[in-house]
Amino acid sequence: MKKNKTTDIGANILIRKYENRRLYSVNHKSYINLEDISSYLTGGKKIKVVDVANDKDITCEVLLQILLQQGKADLIPQEVLEIMVRMNDSWLKKFWSPYFDKSMRLFFELTPLRFLK
Repeated sequence: MKKNKTTDIGANILIRKYENRRLYSVNHKSYINLEDISSYLTGGKKIKVVDVANDKDITCEVLLQILLQQGKADLIPQEVLEIMVRMNDSWLKKFWSPYFDKSMRLFFELTPLRFLK
């Protein structure tokens, strides 16, 4: 059986973002907002957000929006953000992506989950 790219996602909740910027949860069959997505994540769900115009995965962009809305973006020092803006895409992928991934994995290995709630 052939699987549809937007339904075989490895996530608990599939969200479609429409041109009018509305978010639609396929699982719940209803329109949602960023607070709903934050609640899903806090509840341990995995999400995937897909732009219906081009079928592009925009999950990271939506998560960054949530961080901005929650006022958590200031946890990343301004100097780091400036460096990231200055770097070209290939350097970002070579350096930052593995760095953040390894840092977060190490953090979760060393931190009991009960402190994360």
